[in-house]
Amino acid sequence: MNDHDILERDLGPTSLSLLVRVRGGEEQAWTKLVHLYGPLVYAWCRRWGLSPPDAADVGQEVFCAVWSSLDGFRRERPGDSFRAWLRVVARNKTNDFWRRQCQQEQSAGGSRAWQYLEASCEPPDEAEISRETTQLYRRAVELLTTDFEPATVAAFWRTVVEGQPAREAAQSLGLSLNAVYIAKSRVLARLREELAGL
Repeated sequence: MNDHDILERDLGPTSLSLLVRVRGGEEQAWTKLVHLYGPLVYAWCRRWGLSPPDAADVGQEVFCAVWSSLDGFRRERPGDSFRAWLRVVARNKTNDFWRRQCQQEQSAGGSRAWQYLEASCEPPDEAEISRETTQLYRRAVELLTTDFEPATVAAFWRTVVEGQPAREAAQSLGLSLNAVYIAKSRVLARLREELAGL
């Protein structure tokens, strides 16, 4: 099998963006969305003081809310993003959890829930946003590995993720330099397409 054969097999029907497919009710797209954002929602919930089981439960509430109100997500302003919208949904569901806890603790005089409720309103800092973005890209690449031939994924991974020079990646993979550039371009294009609107 030559470079052309490997890369030609990667060409499939052009997919719509993940968000459009989720809105269209495509089950596989929903699974991908949850795979991408589930760990992030869980991490937010843990950061806002929830125990691991409570974070998992609230995460389910978050995705139920996302499913029922996804049509409400709009990108009307320059800074709008799906992740920011999802964070608001997660924060609201976490706040609902803490409100329930406050009501239960009120008779005992507890204020721990109120402290967590206030803490969850703090906006993320730049370092947190950068970590979240990196995590999302890694998970997105994991999802796309089944859409491409292993040699294509390896060429992309070595050059983009690991930062290996294209010439070295081509030599170690037994591909031409051009095939490495094409692989990198195709995977990046698919990532942009899948994550459009997110």
